[in-house]
Amino acid sequence: MTQTTKYWFTLGLLFLSFGYTADGYQTAAYVFSALALLSAVDAHSIHALKRHSIEILTAGCTASALTAVSGLTAEMPAVWFVVFCGAASCILYEESSIRTLRNTVLCLSAVMLILYLIVLLVPYTVYGTKDTLLLISAAFLPIPLTYLHKAALICIKKSKVRMATNPRMY
Repeated sequence: MTQTTKYWFTLGLLFLSFGYTADGYQTAAYVFSALALLSAVDAHSIHALKRHSIEILTAGCTASALTAVSGLTAEMPAVWFVVFCGAASCILYEESSIRTLRNTVLCLSAVMLILYLIVLLVPYTVYGTKDTLLLISAAFLPIPLTYLHKAALICIKKSKVRMATNPRMY
C-alpha cells in the first residue's frame, strides 16, 4: 500500500470510531481507535512512536482534556480515547510527505465544511448542535493542524538553510 492509502485507511478507522462513539457503541469506538493507532504505527515504525512520544502525549492529553472540559465525555464516554488516538495518529503521519498531507487536508476540509453546513442548516441532532459541532471539530481539526505544523517546520528549515548558505543577506 502507498503512504496515502495507509493514511486514508487510518483515517477511515478513526472516523468509524467517531461514528460508533456518537451512536453509543463505546466498546467498538475503543477497538477501532486502537486499530487506527496500530495502523499509524505500522505505516511508519515503532521508532517514530518513540521519537514523537512527548508530542503525542502532550497533544493527546490536551485534546482529551478539551473534550472533558467541553462536556462531550459526559454523553460519549469513549470520545476522550478516540480523540487521543486521533491526535497520536496525526502526529505520526507528520512523517509522511507534504503532498500526502496536503491532498488529504484539501479533501477532508471540504467534507468538514459540508458537515458543518448540514448541522447548521438542519439543526435536528441527538446531542444538540453545540455538541455535534464539537464532535465534528474533534474528528477533523487534528488533520489540518498536522499539515500546518509540518508546513511551518519546512519553512523554518528552509530559512535556516538560506541563512547558512548566504549569511550576508540576513
